[in-house]
Amino acid sequence: MKQRTMHKNGTFHYSVIQGFFWMAYCAGTGFSSTYLLNIGFENAEIGILIALSGLLAAFLQPTLAGVIDRSGKRKLKPVIFGGILTASLLSAVILLLPKALWLLSGICFAGNLTVMQLLIPLVNSLSICGRESRWINFGFARAIGSLTYAGASYLLGMLISGLGLEVLAWMRILSFAAMTVSLAAFPIRYTQEEKKGKEHEKTGFFSRYPGFPVMMAGCFLLYLCHSFLTYYNYQIVLTKGGNEETYGVVIALAAMLELPVMFGFAGMQKKASAAVWFRLSGLGYFLKALGCLLSANMTAYYVVQIFQMTAWALISVASVSFVKEVTAPEDSTRGQAYITLSYTVAMAAGSLSGGFLLQLMDVPTMLVCAVAFAAAGTMILSLGIRKVSERLSSI
Repeated sequence: MKQRTMHKNGTFHYSVIQGFFWMAYCAGTGFSSTYLLNIGFENAEIGILIALSGLLAAFLQPTLAGVIDRSGKRKLKPVIFGGILTASLLSAVILLLPKALWLLSGICFAGNLTVMQLLIPLVNSLSICGRESRWINFGFARAIGSLTYAGASYLLGMLISGLGLEVLAWMRILSFAAMTVSLAAFPIRYTQEEKKGKEHEKTGFFSRYPGFPVMMAGCFLLYLCHSFLTYYNYQIVLTKGGNEETYGVVIALAAMLELPVMFGFAGMQKKASAAVWFRLSGLGYFLKALGCLLSANMTAYYVVQIFQMTAWALISVASVSFVKEVTAPEDSTRGQAYITLSYTVAMAAGSLSGGFLLQLMDVPTMLVCAVAFAAAGTMILSLGIRKVSERLSSI
């Protein structure tokens, strides 16, 4: 009975944190093109701004993860609190700025995107570093995050039409405030500080996990496809005959379709390993990108969202579970950060290249590129997973 109670409490508490984080994330990344287009940015400029925010996050992620691992996880919560405060202050500045200062508003919005990308691996690491981590069902908690993301996107899609773009900043501020309260009460299991033995000093992270760079390269290509389908989803919707309201429905539908996989991932791991599901996520991205390219109208585009189950839903839980399995405790935060690094760099590169593709070419051309990236990423990811798994089995 005690174990069952701990399991429920640990998963519930972590699910609340995930839920509020993804609500805030939705009000940032999910509506980035909508916001930036409406305040005066062009597609190419949006790509540059988002790329710069991603590159800054990519530079900071491994550094922060290393500091947290070396502190025995003692700095994990303080760093997250610092990120929440920064994002909330930037959102408040956006609300206070006059419309004439649209460029400054865009820079503050990009700052929010940087912080949110920095927080992803840290929030994921809470499931590993929590005192009740043994009882935390990450897939379930991540599903709650998608559920709140879906609800927030649907709500924001309706509210923007009536109340304006200011609701995005308010959603971030309120969600982060609630997340702060939940995080403050979340217990962390601290570890011993990383030993500075001669052997450890000689070998870096990638020497200890030689297949990791290949795996990251595969993830990079899949996330490059993901960046096109996420950052420029609004432009894709417009070409299918949709508008702001149907865009909100698309985001909500995709997020809802993630739930079965995330809720059921613990059971799925009993049927096959995290490595198998991680590989299959590449095929999911290929099918989704191909479906987006071939869909002729909004009805077909709604149907294509079903591949969200085998794309983002699968990779977001399978990658975390796989990295958790193959990394040692003293490398766990860095392992999550490096996978997120491939995501961050890809989102930056995708936002930049996608913006220029839309500016110079058109949406179908961008989607053809997305299909090609997904196909290549699937093959390279499979090779990287095999290399990492072979290293693990040889220990």
